[in-house]
Amino acid sequence: MLLLVHADTRKGAAGEEFHYRAAQMRTEPSAQTFRKGFLSGRVRIDIRMHMKATGAVRNHGTALRVHEHDLPNLFGRATHLLENG
Repeated sequence: MLLLVHADTRKGAAGEEFHYRAAQMRTEPSAQTFRKGFLSGRVRIDIRMHMKATGAVRNHGTALRVHEHDLPNLFGRATHLLENG
């Protein structure tokens, strides 16, 4: 499951403020659609690790990188949760 949220932001008196415009829940991913995404280059593996100047390794975990416009190809179902325009 993936929750995709669109929001406008601004600086407020207490810090950053958000105005949520839309939210969508994507479900029903499949191994086949992700395999096609990897083979086409639309889904990429992002290894978020680097070495500090001290020699210590900093690892933020492995992630998948996908453009938002490619998400419909990976998930079988989209449920709109919020639409404010």
